[in-house]
Parts: sequence; structure tokens; C-alpha cells
Amino acid sequence: EDLLDHGGTRLLGLNLTSISTPRPTPASVGSSAVMSTAIMATLLLFKHQKGVFLSQLLGEFSWLTEEILLRGFDVGFSGQLRSLLQHSLSLLRAHVALLRIRQGDLLVVPQPGPGLTHLAQLSAELLPVFLSEAVGACAVRGLLAGRVPPQGPWELQGILLLSQNELYRQILLLMHLLPQDLLLLKPCQSSYCYCQEVLDRLIQCGLLVAEEVGRAVGDKILAWSLASSSLPP
Repeated sequence: EDLLDHGGTRLLGLNLTSISTPRPTPASVGSSAVMSTAIMATLLLFKHQKGVFLSQLLGEFSWLTEEILLRGFDVGFSGQLRSLLQHSLSLLRAHVALLRIRQGDLLVVPQPGPGLTHLAQLSAELLPVFLSEAVGACAVRGLLAGRVPPQGPWELQGILLLSQNELYRQILLLMHLLPQDLLLLKPCQSSYCYCQEVLDRLIQCGLLVAEEVGRAVGDKILAWSLASSSLPP
């Protein structure tokens, strides 16, 4: 299932390419830094297979780097942004084409075939960064699929309440369907803790907001609704 950025553009997905790529262990993920080539490969593979100008990549590279850091992961590079991109492209030179179409800018186009395969292998480095959100987004979409017709109306989805229990059940179902090494569970981490981690990530990224729907013995009863900003235009 695809993970969408704030503009509704496909960024990173739980797809067969990512799943079939060798994955690191939880211990190595915690000590590994994301490299600039992995960020570049992710942007080119999932957003710009038809090509993108270097000037646009500058902003997107900076945005994705900030998103990685906000999620508690490290990056293995520093320096001036344009120099970083030029260095990354030099390392990917065999897998991308650089075309000077307009003065002062370059068009970066991924090479088909083996080039895309190599980009997929590099982009898998970002899978642990967004994995919890991807699982959570799949769970939410699965719940909504049974309530709203496939083609809409999307405006109804923003008012649908999703209880914590049904979200947990949907996440647990995905946990049983996905390969265990893909989930990158921490040692001795319970299923409940993982479900709560996924839910926390969905709230953190603004996909879900809490709604008070009643009280029981003085305590609030909370459900979750889709944030309006997460709905398609």
C-alpha cells in the first residue's frame, strides 16, 4: 500500500519490490544512518520515474531529509544541499540520465530496467523509517473500504469514527499477513505495543485525530477520525 506525502503524491509503499529486497535487522536499523543516495533513489523511483528537474529535487530532498530526522533516524551526510545532490547523482550516474534542457538546470531521468531495480534496492533503506505509518495507513484504508464506495464520496470519510479496538484488530491482521522480518519488531516487543506505536505515528503525522464520543465511569471514551488534511482533493 502506498504512503502519501502532504501533497497526496506517492512516496513509499509496501510493495513486492520493497518486500523482496534484503532487509536489515532491527538492531542494524537502530545504528544505521540513511544515506543521500537512498533518499535520491526514493524520490526518483516513487515520484519521478518520468524525470524531474534538479531545482525541484533540491526542495524535495530537503523535505524528505527533515521527515527522516523527525522520526528519530539519522542521516549519513552533511554539507551544502546542492553539493550533496550533485554528489549523489555522481554515485548514481550509471542508473540515471542527466539532460541539460534549460539553462542553469538539469533534467534527471531514471534509467529503465536494471536502473530501476538498483534504485529499488537503495530506496529499501527508507522502509523502516515509514514502515509504521505505511502499516497504519493500510489498516485505516482497509476499515474505510468496507464503509465507503470505492469511488467516494470522500467527503463522508472525514466524519467516520474508527474505534481503537477495530484499528488494533486491523493492524494485528496485517502483522499476521506480512513477513515478520519486514515489521522489524524490537526484541520482546508485544503486539499491543506495536499497535500503539503505529497508532501514535498516525496521530503524529496528522492522519488521525482524537474525538470524544462519550464518557464511562468518569473517563473519556475516545475514537479516531480522519484528519481533513489527509483526504484526497
